[in-house]
Amino acid sequence: MHKNQVSVAYGVNIDTFANVITSITTEPICAILVLASAYTTNHITSKCFILYALVFLINFAVSFWRYIQRKQSIVDWSQHTVLLTGGSHGIGLCLLQRLIERQACVAVLDILDIPIDVPKSVKLYKCNLAELDQVHNTLDIISKDMGDITILINNAGTLSPRLLSEMSAADIDRVMNVNLLAPMHITRRLLPAMLDKAHAHLVFVASMLSFIPVPQLSTYTASKAGVALFYESVKLELKHRLKKDNVKTTAAFPSMVESGMFGGMEIDRVISPVVSPELIANNIFAHLDGGYSGDLYLPFCAKLGPLYMLLPEPGRRLAHWCAGSLDSMRLFAGYKPPNGKKGVECLG
Repeated sequence: MHKNQVSVAYGVNIDTFANVITSITTEPICAILVLASAYTTNHITSKCFILYALVFLINFAVSFWRYIQRKQSIVDWSQHTVLLTGGSHGIGLCLLQRLIERQACVAVLDILDIPIDVPKSVKLYKCNLAELDQVHNTLDIISKDMGDITILINNAGTLSPRLLSEMSAADIDRVMNVNLLAPMHITRRLLPAMLDKAHAHLVFVASMLSFIPVPQLSTYTASKAGVALFYESVKLELKHRLKKDNVKTTAAFPSMVESGMFGGMEIDRVISPVVSPELIANNIFAHLDGGYSGDLYLPFCAKLGPLYMLLPEPGRRLAHWCAGSLDSMRLFAGYKPPNGKKGVECLG
């Protein structure tokens, strides 16, 4: 699958229209034709055509600027050691497969077994991210076994799909520890060594729900909102306070992913199409391979997520009604780990 191709569960959706509009506004021949037509039409139509041409020029300028910013040497994976949390299925497994293709040296933190054969360069460290003491002990072992980590992928995630009134204190602690506190502690532990490397990269797999609350997912959305703001703060610290351009940062904000974590969740597929874990992994690796920073909102609807909190209350209610998200978790089934094991699920 091409890295920019969105895999959806159903045919026509909001991304279909977004892709058509993007293709039209970024096609050079269209801009030339409309400029030529501007001189053969009436005054109002002429202004519309010129406006279209300006949109094309702006799109072209932005694309060219991004190309210049990203024009760097391809990452030499033989010089990197990667720490991946949650590599047993979903997005994490797709990321692991791509790391194996690049013959990277990888430490995987997961409570579940890896369901594929892996080379000797990949080592699984059984670790329950909900237990922070266990996380720190495991990091000590990894440091002795593999040395300094240069690429960190905070991918693991879990949820407690209950109404808040039905949750236990343990449910809240588990979700917050796995989704938010563990990434914070792991990043804090590994970042000092990264600062002195020629190249390093921090990756966070967040969620579109970092911006949009959903009933029965209060702890999940709160934890992912925390991840989004933690990522933004670290990014600002690296750029403006530490002046460390060698440490790149990437965050992914996907909508529902085809991997089973949100199995049974009912939501409008036209407005919020389901994406494949391969799509997320491919886009993350575009950043990793190219050695550049950036945010990934996949699919198109995820780009609208940050706008949610800017809406007045009636607008928020309308957004939930259009997406069908108020009752989307009633039939939730979720991801079922192999052999009935319970543990930390990989996001998506």
